[in-house]
This record gives sequence, C-alpha cells and structure tokens, in this order.
Amino acid sequence: MYPLALNQVDRDAYHRGLVRPHEMRVRVDILDMDQNFLARATGRVLSGQVDVSTEQAVTRSAGLTILDMDHLLNLDSSATFGGSLFLDRMVRIWYGVRSPELPRWVDVPIFTGPITDLTRNGDVVSLSATGKESLLQMPASTHRTW
Repeated sequence: MYPLALNQVDRDAYHRGLVRPHEMRVRVDILDMDQNFLARATGRVLSGQVDVSTEQAVTRSAGLTILDMDHLLNLDSSATFGGSLFLDRMVRIWYGVRSPELPRWVDVPIFTGPITDLTRNGDVVSLSATGKESLLQMPASTHRTW
C-alpha cells in the first residue's frame, strides 16, 4: 500500500470516506525520465484508463486522450528528427478523494510509467504508457571473462 502520510485518525477517516459518497479528481502530470515535473495535463484529459493485470510481466498500462491545443505539454516536436520526443517522457496519474469524513484532498499516485506511443490528430493527443517496471529489462546476454 502506498504511504499516504496520514496519521491514524485521518487514515481511518479517509477509509470511511471511500465507502460513502465522496468527491474525486484525477491529476495527470508529465514527467521526464528522472521523474522531474514538466507539465500538468489536469483539466485537459478527454478520456483515459489505467489497466491492471497481475498475470503480465508489466502489471499496469494506461491510455489517455488529452486536449493540447497550445502544445504546452511538450509531448511532440515540430522538428523532423523529433518525432519520437515523447520517448523521453513519463506520465503520472493521481486519484484524489475528498469526503465529509476527511474534508481535504488526499491524492494517491495510481500510475507512473514511460510513454510508449503517441499520436496527434490536430489538437488531440492520444498516448499509451506502460508501468515503470517496463524499464527493468533482463539482459539479452551475459558476458563472462575467464
């Protein structure tokens, strides 16, 4: 479980609030590969989902459709060699809850991972990302010196 930085009383109130009517929000951040914040896509997300599969090597994947009229998210480039600029970006998705039980926002990151595919159709960007565990790849060969 992700540590929520809540004391025990607030944590209990948070859990009670999850099973009662509550407000929710989704935050989407664009990061570089060192997880430094680059841009916030919150309020621009048209649709999206996070899929979880415990039977796959990479357990989480995400797909988002984002409105980026002014190119502020810096996901693609107009340069001819920069068509794959998004490959050095990550996306982090937060799920936030606020309830009468705990009347402040509690944000929990539910996805962080590199963007693996990106297409732009005018002002709309569609992207796919895989969980960070996709960055851990087994070596293709082992080198030994005798």
